[in-house]
Amino acid sequence: MRRRTALHLLGAALLLTGLLGMAAPVRAEGGERKMVVVVNRDNPVANITLDDLRDLYFGKRRFWAHGERIQVADLVESKLPEEKSAFAHFAARFLGKEIDAVKSYWIKIIFSGAGQPPKQLRSAAEVIDFVAASEGGVGYLYADDVTPAVKVVAVSRPEE
Repeated sequence: MRRRTALHLLGAALLLTGLLGMAAPVRAEGGERKMVVVVNRDNPVANITLDDLRDLYFGKRRFWAHGERIQVADLVESKLPEEKSAFAHFAARFLGKEIDAVKSYWIKIIFSGAGQPPKQLRSAAEVIDFVAASEGGVGYLYADDVTPAVKVVAVSRPEE
């Protein structure tokens, strides 16, 4: 029953989107919104390996190859249940972790004095502003939220 209701709501949302003359959200396989990694437009990086991305987000790498200090942002949407947030989607898809494991990791790092977690931002607009204003900025967004203020980088997986 929930699936049918969700499908009806999705259909209504798509119909409303079409009626308003707006593009429908970019969807990945399985109906999920496609998530992308973004950096400052002046960052020369065009792609990043999944391992390097994990190192950035877990504070194991602090500078880009071109010397700029890495400044990481998390998209933590307060209006959604945490398990349905962009943060949960990113943690699962790119970090290979559940959100509780990511939180536990950062609690240990903070209390050991070994680093600080990514800056938590509440909206795509805040992530875009942060990354655009920080030469070493990196964050993630749903593809349909990207603006020309930031640059999307390709994330290569080990099998690619």
